[in-house]
Amino acid sequence: MEASRQKFTPLGNRKIKHWKDSLFLFAIFSAILRILGLYDRGLRNAADIRLQRIDLEFEKLPEQFEGFTILHISDLHLDRIAASIDGICKLLSEIDADVCVLTGDFQDDTELPSDTVMPMLAKLVDAMRVRDGVFGILGNHDRSTAVEALEEVGVSCLINESVSITRDGSKLYLTGTDDVHYFYTE
Repeated sequence: MEASRQKFTPLGNRKIKHWKDSLFLFAIFSAILRILGLYDRGLRNAADIRLQRIDLEFEKLPEQFEGFTILHISDLHLDRIAASIDGICKLLSEIDADVCVLTGDFQDDTELPSDTVMPMLAKLVDAMRVRDGVFGILGNHDRSTAVEALEEVGVSCLINESVSITRDGSKLYLTGTDDVHYFYTE
């Protein structure tokens, strides 16, 4: 699917349109943001990474998983935030979690080789304090070639598959799906 530049959606086949096709419009938008003085503010906002804690309650959650913590990190776009890596690593090193789930978009530039951002991701994974592993899925900016590189840095990729975590005979399942907007399958 990826090689033929086709995306398969619940509505049928579509041609993949890359952001690079709209570079002229992005340049105009960027210029407008700079004129309005909002461009630098946007960069500061993007670099101001924070931890947001969300407590969830599930009636049927087995008591063995009471207090189970999931560190969820999404849309890293590491090639855009390289300067923030050390700050993110410091934040991650202060968090204890049962699992970490990385939900895609490890890089922004879809034309870069997948392994370009892996040294930064490896640094993040090394900084994490998780008991039961780091799991990931691909986003619409990631290519299938990223899977092997992700697994090499310690991220178990779940591409339309599940993994179970067991606590005293009870199981909790993590399921990862492929990008349904680009690579939809039944």
